[in-house]
Amino acid sequence: MKKVFLATLALIAIISFAFTSKSEDKKVTILISHEVKDFDAWKKGFDSDEVNRKNAGMKVIALYRSTDKPNVITGLIEAPNAEVANKFLSNPDLKANMEKAGVISAPDIRMLNKVQ
Repeated sequence: MKKVFLATLALIAIISFAFTSKSEDKKVTILISHEVKDFDAWKKGFDSDEVNRKNAGMKVIALYRSTDKPNVITGLIEAPNAEVANKFLSNPDLKANMEKAGVISAPDIRMLNKVQ
């Protein structure tokens, strides 16, 4: 009886994990901040790169400008998982596009998992 109980608990745990491990649970949010030379020029470049973000599975949640330094931009970007995010962020084309758009500082990038 004890073995059946333990086997049942193990099966419930496996099934529970399968249903709670949806792809949504693996999503990551990227918090990225950097300074740009000119916001309007940067925004045009950023907008023109939408197709690359979409093709990579990235979704822009929000963009912010610093209140005291309006050329410091912070973006919240969602990725399906950390692997996709890392692949996107390490793409040399992204660096070239950022430079072309007028990014003048090294980006501060944080990858986050939602906990609540």
